[in-house]
Amino acid sequence: FNGEIYNYESLRYKDTKYQYKSDTEVLLKGFAKEGVDFLHKTRSMFGFAFYMKEDKTISICRDRIGIKQIYYIDTDEIFAFASTLKPLVMFSEKKLNSKQLWGYYLNRAFKAPHTIFEDIKEIESGSILTFNTDKKKIKSIDKWWERDSLSNILTNEQNVLEELDRLLHQSVQDRLIADVSVGAFLSGGVDSSTITAIASQYNPKLETFTVAMKDKRYDESPYAKAVSDRYNLKYHQVMIEGKEFLDEIDNWVSMQDDIVANPSSLLLYKLATLAKENGYKVMLAGEGADEIFAGYKSYKRFLISHQIYSYTKFLKPFSSPISNLFKSNSKKKFIIENILTNPAHYSESIMFEPHLVKELLNQEVEKREMYSIKEALDMDIKDRVPNDLLTSNGDRATMGASIETRVPFLSHEIVNFSAKIDDSLFVKGGETKYLLKKLATRYIPHDNIYRKKVGFEMPLKDWLRDELRDTLYQLIETSVQRDFIDMNIIKSIFKAHQEKQVDASGKLWTFMALELSYRHLISQS
Repeated sequence: FNGEIYNYESLRYKDTKYQYKSDTEVLLKGFAKEGVDFLHKTRSMFGFAFYMKEDKTISICRDRIGIKQIYYIDTDEIFAFASTLKPLVMFSEKKLNSKQLWGYYLNRAFKAPHTIFEDIKEIESGSILTFNTDKKKIKSIDKWWERDSLSNILTNEQNVLEELDRLLHQSVQDRLIADVSVGAFLSGGVDSSTITAIASQYNPKLETFTVAMKDKRYDESPYAKAVSDRYNLKYHQVMIEGKEFLDEIDNWVSMQDDIVANPSSLLLYKLATLAKENGYKVMLAGEGADEIFAGYKSYKRFLISHQIYSYTKFLKPFSSPISNLFKSNSKKKFIIENILTNPAHYSESIMFEPHLVKELLNQEVEKREMYSIKEALDMDIKDRVPNDLLTSNGDRATMGASIETRVPFLSHEIVNFSAKIDDSLFVKGGETKYLLKKLATRYIPHDNIYRKKVGFEMPLKDWLRDELRDTLYQLIETSVQRDFIDMNIIKSIFKAHQEKQVDASGKLWTFMALELSYRHLISQS
C-alpha cells in the first residue's frame, strides 16, 4: 500500500476490532469486506495490491485521479508489479515501445497503459487489475471510478464560489492529517498561494518552501514571501541557477523513471530536498488547478480558435494548401491548420505538432475535435494530469527526496464539482482561471493574482547550442530510435536550431530525454 486514506477514521466499522491507528488496517478490512465499494467511500490517493486467499486473486488498484503510479509486467514466466519501472526492467525484453512513440512525441510522455517498454504496462487512473493466482493470468482490468459526466447545471457564479471554497477547505483539512508535520510548496502564484493561505487557518505554524532564481527576470520568490508574511508563516527558500541542471542531468534522468520530458521537475526535487533537510516528510502543493480551472494559455487559444473558425469554416477545403504556406515553421503551420479545420485541443504540452509526428514516425495522431472548454479540460484531467503532471512534478520529483506530496485541488470531489460548472465561468472577460482567481482574492494579495506569470525558463535553447550540443549530436548519431523514427527530421531540426533559424529546444529535449532515459533504464537492469 502506497498512499493515504485521509478519512480513514470515519471509515472504521463499529463492530470490528482494530489493532492499530493506521489507515492501512482500515483499508485492509474495508476492502476485504466490501471490495471496490469501500474505495468509493474514501478520500484518498493510493496504489495497492490486495491478495484474497479464498478467491485466489490479487487485486491491484490505482486511485481515481492517478496521483500514485503502478506498473506491471505479465509474461509466460512471470507476473510482477511495482510503483516504479526500474524493478520490472530486469524481467523485460527491453524493447522500445515504438508503436506508442506518437504519444510521447506529441505530449512528452507515454500514455497509460503504455510505457517506454513494450512489455511493461501502467495501470490507468481509477482502474483495478485482477490477477488469478491459480490460473496464473490476468482475469480483468476494469475502471472502478469515472469522473462525473460533463454538464452546465452550475451557472450561479456566487454559489459556485461558495461551494468551491467549502470543498477546498475540506480537501486541505483532509491533507493536513498526518503523524508528522506538513509543510507547503509555495511558488507565489495563485494555486499554491491559495492552498497555503487556507492551510494556515488550520495550522498557524505551517512552514513554506520556495525556489528563488538568481536571475531576477524569472524570480517569483518575492510574491511567495509576501504570502508567507501575510500569514506570519516561517519561510524557507533555495536559490537556484539554471546551469545547476546541467550538473544533474544524470540525476534527473534517474529520478524520472517513467520518462516525462519536463526538465523543470528538477526544481521541485531541489525544493523537496530543502524540505527534507528541515525535517519534513509531507508537503502540500498546488498541482492540478490549471487543468481543472483552465489556467493555461492553450485553453484561451482553443476558445479563440473556435471563434475564428465560425467565420472561416468555408476555407476548410483549402486548409492544407493554406497551412503549407507556413511549412517552414511547424508551430505556425499547426496553428493555421487547426483554425481552418474544426479546432482541436492537444494539451498544453505539444512538443511535436500532429503533422510532424506523422512525418517523424509515419503514425497518425487522432484529431481531438471538441466543442467546449470543458471537453478540453476533461481530456487533460484524464490524460495530462496522470501521465505528465503527476508523474514528473508529483510523485517522482518529490519522492526522489523521500517527500510525499499531497494535492488538494485534485480531490475527487473538486474534480467532479468542476464537471458541472457552466463553460462561461472558466475563461471570462479574457481571464484564464477566472473562478479560482476570484476565489483567491479572499486570501492573497491582488498583485499575486493578476500579474503576468513568469514561470521557470531554463535556457535550454542556449545549452543545446553550447554545453549540450556535443552530447545531443552523439545521441543523434547513435540513436536507439533510428529504426523507428525518421532521423533526417531530427537532424534537420538540430541543424535549424544550431543555425538559430528557430528555437527547437522543446523538440530536441524531447528526443534527448527519451534517449537518455532508455539507455539509463536498460543499464540499471
